[in-house]
Amino acid sequence: MSDHEQLLLVIAVIYLSDCAFWASRCAVVFRDAFLAGKYRIAHASTLLGTDRGGVVWRNPLPPFGMTVVCPDRPISLNAEYAYAYTSASALFGGRPDHGGRIVALDEVKSVKVDGKDVLVNGGPFVRADSHAQARKLASSLDRIAGLPKAKRAGAIEADIESSLDTAAVEARLAQYDQISSNIRLVCTGLFLLLFLALPWIVLRDLLAGYWKPLLAGLVLCVMLIAVLYWRAHRVLYPEDRGDRANGLAMLLLVPPAAVRACDGLARNLVAGYDVLAVARVVCDRESFARLAGRVLRDLTYPARPVCPEGGSDSDSETESERIATEARHRAGLLGHYVRFLEREGESVDALLGAPAPDEGALCYCPRCHEQFLLPGGECTACGGIPLVAFPGVGSAEAEATLRFGA
Repeated sequence: MSDHEQLLLVIAVIYLSDCAFWASRCAVVFRDAFLAGKYRIAHASTLLGTDRGGVVWRNPLPPFGMTVVCPDRPISLNAEYAYAYTSASALFGGRPDHGGRIVALDEVKSVKVDGKDVLVNGGPFVRADSHAQARKLASSLDRIAGLPKAKRAGAIEADIESSLDTAAVEARLAQYDQISSNIRLVCTGLFLLLFLALPWIVLRDLLAGYWKPLLAGLVLCVMLIAVLYWRAHRVLYPEDRGDRANGLAMLLLVPPAAVRACDGLARNLVAGYDVLAVARVVCDRESFARLAGRVLRDLTYPARPVCPEGGSDSDSETESERIATEARHRAGLLGHYVRFLEREGESVDALLGAPAPDEGALCYCPRCHEQFLLPGGECTACGGIPLVAFPGVGSAEAEATLRFGA
């Protein structure tokens, strides 16, 4: 392999590595591979990953498509406490890594952001999925903690409702589509230069005669992308100066990465909005209903143990306060989801109901809907949730001993 061919291989490897990104197993990733208008839910790879996260692949070919990430809600919040833990795992892929710190809102003196970390009273409280999410969490927590106790519950309710605003999600995505159209066009031009024009010139041994116009075209595309990226990022994320500078440096230093400039703009586009609101806007009805069912079952039948024992400050707060904070947060969120789904015309009873039984199946897990040939028992994958018998299946005695587990 010649030096020029090795260079082509290096460029291809750099580009393909930039088509992948890391996502938490509790984050929901929506991927529009070919700008089809509706998105599919992508899962973190089980081969390239750990129990906490994995690699998600983006479409490598023009028109590239769009990938947005909806991270989990990393804190449980009520009028008295903020707890850096939730039991949620919408895709049943394991819970995120929570610090487990609990603080009384009356004792909150300062809330700051350090990268992806939210600091409360100078100490680490929770780590968010991105700086954008950390900033939104910190702003909300600081505002709610500063309210009188009697007004906090209403503010928490209002925050959840605003995160379920599908009109706001549509406006956000429309803003991105408008502002990214020019940069996507230039990115496509750079892709064609790198992966069509350059290989053709190298393989036909024409580099000596064409390297100057080729280099000029590459430099022009990269500079245009950098300028358009800077302007778009400043509109979409006006306060994220650090991320903007890091993204710009990557585009300028690694030209193959500039082809994926729109990915950096889209990844955190819907941070702060609820996964169900985003799914309602970008997914087809069937995919939305399937995800909604998972979310409802996860809140109704959380994986066991629901709340971990102890925490980073277990000496200062009792276990009962942690359990109560998580349970109240989960119940409140479930209520908002039920009302949201009813407004959207979905049947909550159908979403929480039994799956269609497989041949020979006697019971199922009410959380993950895994089916079993046994007349009873527990779902070990969900931490020991009691199995539920299918209606009319099995002996009356077996059905009488099975019940739902919360």
